[in-house]
Amino acid sequence: MNTPQVKETGRLRTLRWKRIAISSLFIIPFFILFKFGAVLILSVIAISLLRPSGQNRFLKYNNKLPTSSVGSLKSGIVKLEGIVTGQTLLRAPLSNKPCIGYEYTAYEERRNYDNESHFCQIHQEQRCNEFILQDATGKVTVEGEGLDLQWLRASKKKRAGDEIKCEYRLEPGERCVLIGLAVRQNERVYITRDSKRRIFGIAPVSNLIRREHLEVMLGRAGYYLVGMALAVSLMLLVPLEVTHHQLILDFGQLPQRLNALWMLPYIPTEGFRCAIQSMDLTFMSQESGYAVLLAAVGPLVAILFFGTTLRVPLLKSLSAAFAGVFALAWFPGIAMSVVMMLCEINGVKILLCWVIVLISVAIFVVANFGPLARLVTQYNQND
Repeated sequence: MNTPQVKETGRLRTLRWKRIAISSLFIIPFFILFKFGAVLILSVIAISLLRPSGQNRFLKYNNKLPTSSVGSLKSGIVKLEGIVTGQTLLRAPLSNKPCIGYEYTAYEERRNYDNESHFCQIHQEQRCNEFILQDATGKVTVEGEGLDLQWLRASKKKRAGDEIKCEYRLEPGERCVLIGLAVRQNERVYITRDSKRRIFGIAPVSNLIRREHLEVMLGRAGYYLVGMALAVSLMLLVPLEVTHHQLILDFGQLPQRLNALWMLPYIPTEGFRCAIQSMDLTFMSQESGYAVLLAAVGPLVAILFFGTTLRVPLLKSLSAAFAGVFALAWFPGIAMSVVMMLCEINGVKILLCWVIVLISVAIFVVANFGPLARLVTQYNQND
């Protein structure tokens, strides 16, 4: 029986989409520095998306390798799909149910000086015994030591006081995708860890498909994020004049400012001023905190409103789309607004930049509404 792989840490494992969201917080200050902003934005996004991890490597080889059959295995890295069956089963620590392998984590709720709660991972344990993977052409033995259990469904959760315990099980009879190193030794073939490529993992087929759909959405979102950042950067460079009931954007000075930032020869252009009729926004121009308040509270009010209309059959799809737009725009909108306020940017410009964020997210949701709806349905069904 394999010894348990135990590691303790004071931080939660951060999922890839959370890393991208956190990285976007560091992108926002670069909006103000357009000269370097585009390069830094692309760099941070690339680092976030390409950051090496066991899950990323698994997805990489899952897309790269063809599915091999057990009956015609050759030595080397392989990708297999089949039903897993255990030889000697383990007992999961939380449910005491038999399983091939499990991952057990414990989180502790802690509070800071402001009495705000957060969860820290205090324990993680992973165990897996040797098992058999079978497809239509045969069976092969898979070593349990060093196997990464990817995207298992949370089989059991339990809370006791300030601790939350979670259990993820790999159970006999599940159809899984396995990636590892096929080794032939003394007429025996088995699958083990590829130490050179640092890959040896298994994932249930249904959860892997769901994860692949999420990766596609994250890839598309990256392009929209870059476009949104560039649009916000341009808005910050456009001179703005606020009167009682009119906003005047002087786009004619934009080429001159771009030429100055990029140290290019000045190219004279005809002036173009855009006047927008609006309510009296002089108060927001004088106090940028109002724009931050709108960015923080506005989406929450909209989410609550459209959440109530979800029960109306005729408005369900439309309400879901609007609620999704405001939910996705809330974090980048409020983070950007706070950073801009600290940089003493005009409150009306903060408002216009927030509108750009909202429009960018709306375009993303409308353009990808079908795949997003299916992805949400998949996560709801599996969780």
